[in-house]
Order: sequence, then C-alpha cells, then structure tokens
Amino acid sequence: MSKVKKKRVAWNKGLTADTDARVKANTDACHETTKQKYASGELIHHAKGKTKNEYEPLANMSKTKKSKFKSGELVMWCKGETKESNDSVAKRTETQLEQYASGEREGYWKDKKLSATHSEKISISVQKAYDEGKDIGAKGHTAWNKGLTKETDERVADFSKIIKTGYNTGRIGARKGKTKETDASSKRQSDTMKQKILSGEFTPNTQNWKYKNEFVPELGHYVRSKWELNICKLLKSIGCIYEYETKRFELKLIDGETTIYIPDLYIPEENLIIEIKGYHGKDKENLKKFDVFRKQCWSYNTLLIDNKPYQKLIKSKVKTFDEFLDLCKEQ
Repeated sequence: MSKVKKKRVAWNKGLTADTDARVKANTDACHETTKQKYASGELIHHAKGKTKNEYEPLANMSKTKKSKFKSGELVMWCKGETKESNDSVAKRTETQLEQYASGEREGYWKDKKLSATHSEKISISVQKAYDEGKDIGAKGHTAWNKGLTKETDERVADFSKIIKTGYNTGRIGARKGKTKETDASSKRQSDTMKQKILSGEFTPNTQNWKYKNEFVPELGHYVRSKWELNICKLLKSIGCIYEYETKRFELKLIDGETTIYIPDLYIPEENLIIEIKGYHGKDKENLKKFDVFRKQCWSYNTLLIDNKPYQKLIKSKVKTFDEFLDLCKEQ
C-alpha cells in the first residue's frame, strides 16, 4: 500500500512582517538586496522612463490605484502627517526643498497648461474653500504667512532659502532685462495678456489707487479714485445710465507700437466716452492715449473732465444730463 504524501504548508503562511520577527527580517533583507540591485543597474524597473499613456500595464495600475484611493481601500502613507509629527515626512520635505532650490526637481505643472476640465475642478475647489471660510490667501482672507518671519516660522525660513538659492543660481530673475522684442516667451506672455485685457477678462493696474478694491454698493462697482466716485454718484443721481471701464480699444501709436486704452465711463445713449483726469501731470500717459483715441475712434463722442469741470460739477446742483454736459463744456 503506497504512502499518501502530506501536503506541505509554508512555515510563514498567514504570517506578516508586523506579526513575526523572522518574516520582518527576511522582508527587510529582500528589500535591501533589491534596492542594491536597482542602484547598481542589475535590476531595472519595468516601467522606468515610461508613462501611462504609452505603457498599458502602467495605465492599468494607475487606474486601479486611483479607484482604490477613491474607495478608501488605499490610504496615502503620509495622510494626516506633518514634518513635525513624522520623521519620514520631515526628511522627505527637506530633500524636496533642496531639490527645488538646486533645480534638480521642478514642479509638476511647470510649463504645462491646465485643461479646461482641470481648471474648472480647481475653480470649484477654491470656491468651496471660500464658502467654508478656509484661509487660502484670497481676497478677503488672511494669507497663511501674514505676520510671520523666517526667524519665527520654520516654513517661512525654508521658503526664504529656496528663493535665495534661486536668485544665486539664476533660476529666479532669469527673465530680468528681457522684453517682448528680444524674448519669444515674453512676447507670448505680452500677447496673451493683451487678449485678456481686450476681452475684459483682466483689467491692469487694479492695485495702484487708494479707492480701488473698495466696492461702492450704491454704484454696484469699484472705483479707482475719489474723483471717479463723485462723478459716478452725480451721474446716478440724475438718472444717467453709464458703464464703468467696460470698453477696451487697441490703438496704434506713432512709432508703430500698439497700446490698449480703457476709458473710465461710457454713456450708451449718447455714444459718449468720458475720461476723468485730475492733475494732468500725474497721468500724462493715459491722456496721450485719450488724444490718440479721439483721432482714431472718431465715431465716438468724447468728454474730458479735468480740474475745472470737476470743481464746477461738485459745487453745482445739476438735475439733468444736459446740464451736466453744459457745465463740462464751459471753460
């Protein structure tokens, strides 16, 4: 009668590195050996130098991991940890800061353009943070580093080191002295900004005036100066419908260059552009634009409110727009 062979069971079945010292010792030894082989080039990772777009196994792995993170089956090893509470996080943070400062490591989004979908997701996240009152340094919120210095806060000190190293190595300030005429990147940036201004997506010099960033509820918009504030209030009091900084014009200068002119006010009913300027010496550039505009965009009616008309307007009690115009035209 033949003997029945017993099925052998591995000595480490059911054991893990967390529950058995022998398994842990073997695991550590294997990891160290594998690490040395990778370092020497004896072993090469199957996905090295490849992306998920060109290597299917990597794409599948990425999808699987993503779904596991979403479901909560996988949790990031450093989730909830900080460099103050975890030595590994502190060491990795220090290493990454050094790599960013030396230029060995670059931000993932450097020179990359966000897709419309990704931009929308970020906008939603930011808006949600605003609604929840989170402190993210936006308008109306206090910046995280307000009042902190490199002497009092380690994070500010780290960031200061990065900036200093960046200047010393030339990684920061590399564009200094470059213009759109001499540098292709500067020209692209200039053209992009010009299109944003013309489309109304962006308005320049929004931080240069005392009254900017002060929303006037009774007007329904911001103003740049006290003069603009008073003129807008006066127009509203006489029932005049106006638009504030909505018109944008691209003008051609004598030297062949182009510039963008944004008038202060536009009265649709009169097809009238109003430019409010106090002391001419403080805003010669915009007055030059106004003169060029008058010559090139002659289909619009124009009105310049400088010191004399302004003083008359605020002292008088005009009741109609015709009276307003008459006072402005009197010199």
